[in-house]
Amino acid sequence: MDSTDNWVEPLNLDTEEFIVSGTFQRTLFDPNGGDTLFITDGCSDYNQFKLFEFICFFCCN
Repeated sequence: MDSTDNWVEPLNLDTEEFIVSGTFQRTLFDPNGGDTLFITDGCSDYNQFKLFEFICFFCCN
């Protein structure tokens, strides 16, 4: 698995409660040569106000 295997799939958008639900896969690694963490079956429910933080975490790290 490498960084090209990272993805997010939005599954539900609740506009009344402002919640976005979805699944994701992400590889996290220590740039100093430490451990690598593979998240292969992630699931999340985010308040839309926190969604920007999630997107930044997913795309920018």
